[in-house]
Order: sequence, then C-alpha cells, then structure tokens
Amino acid sequence: MFCTNCGKELREEDNFCSHCGKACRGESADLYRYAATAQRKPSGRLNTKLFLYGIISLLGLIAPGVITMIFTLRASKATDIETEKRYLKIAKIAATIGIVIISLAIAVALFILLRYVVTSLQSIFDDLGITMMGGKL
Repeated sequence: MFCTNCGKELREEDNFCSHCGKACRGESADLYRYAATAQRKPSGRLNTKLFLYGIISLLGLIAPGVITMIFTLRASKATDIETEKRYLKIAKIAATIGIVIISLAIAVALFILLRYVVTSLQSIFDDLGITMMGGKL
C-alpha cells in the first residue's frame, strides 16, 4: 500500500504516513480523498489589488520605451540645436531607465527560477535520502 499524498510505501498497520503525516485509513483519510478530488467553483471576483499591481508593473516596463520614442521624435522635429540636445538627453535617460528596469526584471525572474530548481532538486534528494550541501537549504 502507498500513501496517496506523497507516494511513500506504507505498512499494512499504518494509519498515517510516516513521511508526510497524511491519514491513510478511516474517516479522516476518506475526507482527505474527498477534499483532494472536490471541484472548486470559481468565485467570479477579480482580485483588483493584484490586477492593479500587474498594470503598474507593465507600465513600469513600457513607459520608458514610450518616453524614449516621444522625445526622439520631438528631437528630430526640433528647430534649434539646444532643444534637440535637450530632447535627446531625456530620451537617453528614459532608455537607460528602461534597460535597468528590464535587467532587474530578468534578474528577479532568474532568481525565482533558480530557487524553484533548487527546491525541486532538494525534494528529489530528500526522497532518495541524500542530503544536499550538508543539509537543507
């Protein structure tokens, strides 16, 4: 017999999994199986706070590019050299800010991906009984 939660082998007399602690017999095990298979109805509510955070972060990535394009176009239509230089300076600053923001976003995404890979490897090694780097991360 195997645990329905983690897949570890169980002895016939076990009521709970010694690895993950889930019930494998009796009423609590039946409730666990029911809860795991029950369908959740969608709430239909939009998490507006999270949605707004998404819009703000998207604007943070797009705004510097738009500002760069606007001031580059203005510089090309400037009638005097000082105005053109000023517009090009603003465009360069906006482009630099955009590059920094995108670089930070990529770094954060890579960090999250690396953490996920390490956690997954740690779980696999734990299942095999191998310690990783002298213990848990």
